[in-house]
Amino acid sequence: MTRLPTQPELTQAVALRSGFYALPLSNGKTHLFARAHHAASDDGTASGAAEAGSSSSKQLFVTGLPLGTSEKGLRTALGKVWSEVKVKEVRFLETGAAGEDETVTVFEQERLRAAATAEGEDDEEDVAPLLLPEALASSASASSAAPTSAIVTFSSTPTLPPAAYPSSTPLTLPVAPSFLSLSRTRHALARPPRSVVTAHVDDWMRSFDAQKLAAAPPRYSAEVAAAEKAAREKEDKKRRNKKGARRGEVDVGPVPGSAAEALAKHAAYQARMRDPNFNPDEEVEGEWQTVSRGGKHGKSLLPTGVTPTVTGYGGVTVKVAGKKRGRASEQDDELNRDAGIKKIVGEGFYRFNQAEGRRKQLANLKAKFEEDKRRLDRMRGAGGAGAGRGRGREQGRFKPY
Repeated sequence: MTRLPTQPELTQAVALRSGFYALPLSNGKTHLFARAHHAASDDGTASGAAEAGSSSSKQLFVTGLPLGTSEKGLRTALGKVWSEVKVKEVRFLETGAAGEDETVTVFEQERLRAAATAEGEDDEEDVAPLLLPEALASSASASSAAPTSAIVTFSSTPTLPPAAYPSSTPLTLPVAPSFLSLSRTRHALARPPRSVVTAHVDDWMRSFDAQKLAAAPPRYSAEVAAAEKAAREKEDKKRRNKKGARRGEVDVGPVPGSAAEALAKHAAYQARMRDPNFNPDEEVEGEWQTVSRGGKHGKSLLPTGVTPTVTGYGGVTVKVAGKKRGRASEQDDELNRDAGIKKIVGEGFYRFNQAEGRRKQLANLKAKFEEDKRRLDRMRGAGGAGAGRGRGREQGRFKPY
């Protein structure tokens, strides 16, 4: 039967040599290595040998802990792997060098065995070490070695290998402050400061300027070069002789033409645009330019390469917002203002305006009716005076409808 999508994917512990089992956690991204704990061989202490018969069956030796593993995280992860038993205690083992402490852990035994194998001293033993010599050497050379092994005590004997458990069982790794230095160094290397970035951009700009000058025809003048050098020396001398100025503390600002100067100008412009008192219509000079008929527009609205002049825009059609032309609109505004009509709602909004409009409409209808009567009278007179054909109609009455 296939696994339903709602069922979690299960994983199995991987059997290794020497009674070790690899426990995949966090969807296989992290592995812990565990085996049944034997106090006499793992701890190497007399008290551990005395407790071997009583508590060794309830303990597991777990090694290969990632840096930053906490007691709570390890307890939670192993509690989910062995859900039928309860984790009572987690004791981390110190990773001191052999000879400095009476406690010799399995980690140290494997390290010594790997070192002996690397030097060719352990030729009789053909069993490969559990950990690589390079990894052991790098971990042993660390100034502050973190615990990589632990003794976990359960409430009852845990089963080895454990039953299948969800592959998404997480091993939380809270990052301690002592592990932030390497991460901070990588972060700084991946994201250099803005000053370094702007200096790099300045180098590129200077390179392109040099290429442009090299491609241009030579225009060197000894007099101009001497004058520029004298002006620079005079400016430096004036700066050095300035009273109250300390050498090295004068902030001259960004170099003209550099990326830092462009970024500073852009930041100042954005701050000025965000100012609530900023009104672009009041700025005649700069980005805004006055055009004909009182309208204004920004230079950015013009097509590329078009410069507005007095006579026009160089043959390019540009739509400019302007005022109404002529005086008829102004006269209409004055008449409406005298009549008390407000332009905000229109002329047909108020009742007295509607009545006045009806009165004008009836007067127009009456005038049109009178004009129609006069036209009919003219048609009657013209029809009665006709002779020749249509004599049967002469005696009848003219009915236009």
